Amino acid sequence: MMSEELIEGMQVQEEQRQVPEPQPVEQQPVEQASQGVEGMEGPEELLVRLQRLMEGHPVQEIRTEVEAIKTAFYKQTHSEEDETRFKALYDLYRKHRDEYMATERAAEQANLKVKEGVIEELKALVAGEDDGGIQNDMFEKFRALQTRWRETGPVPMANVKELWENYHLQVENFYNVAKINRELRDLDLKKNLEAKTALAEAAEALADEPQVIEAFRKLQKLHDDWREIGPVAMEYKEPLWERFKAASTVVNKRHQDHFDKLREAQLANLERKTALCEAAEKLVEQLPVKVKGWEAASEQLVALQKEWRTIGYAPKKDNNAIWERFRKACDAFFAAKHIFFKTLKEDLSANLKIKTELVEKAEALKDSEAWKEATDELIALQARWKEIGAVPQKVSNELWARFRAACDAFFECKAAFYAARKADEATLRRTPQPTAAKGDRKATSKPERVVHGSLQAALEGLKDKLK
Repeated sequence: MMSEELIEGMQVQEEQRQVPEPQPVEQQPVEQASQGVEGMEGPEELLVRLQRLMEGHPVQEIRTEVEAIKTAFYKQTHSEEDETRFKALYDLYRKHRDEYMATERAAEQANLKVKEGVIEELKALVAGEDDGGIQNDMFEKFRALQTRWRETGPVPMANVKELWENYHLQVENFYNVAKINRELRDLDLKKNLEAKTALAEAAEALADEPQVIEAFRKLQKLHDDWREIGPVAMEYKEPLWERFKAASTVVNKRHQDHFDKLREAQLANLERKTALCEAAEKLVEQLPVKVKGWEAASEQLVALQKEWRTIGYAPKKDNNAIWERFRKACDAFFAAKHIFFKTLKEDLSANLKIKTELVEKAEALKDSEAWKEATDELIALQARWKEIGAVPQKVSNELWARFRAACDAFFECKAAFYAARKADEATLRRTPQPTAAKGDRKATSKPERVVHGSLQAALEGLKDKLK
């Protein structure tokens, strides 16, 4: 016939087998941690926020928000100086985090040694009971070892499973062989019942927790605590476990539904972001060739960037890749735009120099009376002017006005000169010519002097007027 202690040991084994292993908590989505980050405008605000975050919070608590700030920062156009400042802050954060992780790893190794020591003491306790050792204080020693185990922090993940199995093997062995008196045993079962009932009530209350992820995390802690508590009386064992399991199912279902919806939203975000990438890449493939075209294309790309900022995150495995694709297209567009306007500026400067020289040459010819030669040169200058491209807009009108004024001045003088000469010739033809003696040249030279004099007077008068 089985002893009561052996039966209780079997209860412990069965109960521990039914409690599911805690599932790893899925990382909180960045959207929740980055509320207020995505909408912030400008890299300066993000830099200030990162610095305040690092100064005001433990490094182990800010990872999610720091990464959200990093993503938001690189989504925006920023200067090299801003990027240098950001990298310095981020590198400092990484340094502090590495130091913290090194300290945590050392602590985990120390915890491992403590828990291994607890297991060895449990073995010795069981061995002492087998040898007929002291019975009355066995239970107190056992409880003290359990307390030390619970109060010891985490161990390296590589050792968790094996360590846990070894510990519970020794706990089962103790319950199987220990000859605990009836009063202490009943008291232990009562305390375990109260503790597990409280855990079941706490799990049921999580159904009303508004934060789904927080509820799930609290549930994991409740499961950890459940494992640490010993057995309850047989009549309470199954109903209590079913109650706790049902409450856990409600929380797990809410958690699963939450992430199912989140994944659907992230897939939709990925689809929208892919469309934006394709639109940006199309702009790069069809680069403008004129200033107005660049202005229109730039407005389109800026609109794409604004729309990008309104879209949430894509699935984790795709999020960085889709962002790099969009950023690459934007960088390529703006690099091409920079080259275009740099070349345009150089061309405008070169054209300005050439047209300034043409203006100076035209102004030097405007007072010339070498009508044929000057006319040919000015016509050549005008032809050359048409061949030259645009100049900076701020001097374009002024430069053209100078060139046109010089050309107009010359051609008006030329027109006036020939008009006056034609009028004088007409007057000369209408004037009777005196008969002069043969060989008398003075009589015929006076009209010619009159014509020449009137032309000169008309020309000088026009030049004064043009001045």
